[in-house]
Amino acid sequence: MISQKNVFYAVSKSGMLSLLNSVTGLQVMAGCTLSGEFPAAALMIRDSPIEEMRVIERHDRFVDFGSAVTLSEILAGGKRRLPPVFYEAAQ
Repeated sequence: MISQKNVFYAVSKSGMLSLLNSVTGLQVMAGCTLSGEFPAAALMIRDSPIEEMRVIERHDRFVDFGSAVTLSEILAGGKRRLPPVFYEAAQ
């Protein structure tokens, strides 16, 4: 875990859970979820090294994206692997 003022970064799943249980008022933030003022305490998950949050799984009827998957990672999967309307929206 790394702390910088009121921003926390977890480098493991256990570290993330520890922060969520020990820091009062901690808000989970990722990519573009910030609007307005920064919260009093934030847990950043963007570019997370936690593999469980970076999974992309394709199923018969849907694609499941982990909470730390970026748009560029989604687009890297290719146009033929996603519904056209979703691929265009991600672009």
